[in-house]
Amino acid sequence: MMVTNCIRCSDQVLATTELSPGLKADSCAQCHGSWLAMEGWRSWRARRQLVGKPEPVVVGGEDVAAEVAQAAACPHCQRLMNRLRVAAGLPFRLDHCAACQHVWLDGNEWAALSQYGYDGVLDEVVSAQWQRRVREAEAVAHRESAWRSRLGEAVYQEAVRLRQWLDSQPNRAELLAYLSRDDSKNH
Repeated sequence: MMVTNCIRCSDQVLATTELSPGLKADSCAQCHGSWLAMEGWRSWRARRQLVGKPEPVVVGGEDVAAEVAQAAACPHCQRLMNRLRVAAGLPFRLDHCAACQHVWLDGNEWAALSQYGYDGVLDEVVSAQWQRRVREAEAVAHRESAWRSRLGEAVYQEAVRLRQWLDSQPNRAELLAYLSRDDSKNH
């Protein structure tokens, strides 16, 4: 069933376009958002040859439409769609209706997905496992940012180098014990 009006610009009628060669979606001429049927995406995906498989890592931000803060209602079933992260560091979330198996893509989100290779793993991106891994990657990035801020960039980089060296040592525990001992009590 085709959605007739844009989810974001309710007065704009959607028209069928191609997000990528052979991948059709209903798109808005005003905001450039697209309503993508996962069934259509799966057919498109099956026809493609993918090399490698991206993970939900921390990436740099892309020039995409401003992030919409609230969830939208699915135009088919009226349920609130899930707002899903793609990767830590990407400044947008996909709107996904699990019941109707559609994804709303704002602005240039498809271009950003394609740039990082996430266009070929949309089924995984909308999965609970992927979302958990994104949250874990974001938590690690947040912790590292806090350490970088606390220590300063030069000290942080030296600590990263030292940590990598320690991790490669067979006697890591002994080295850590040695480094953490307090010799001031013996003097």
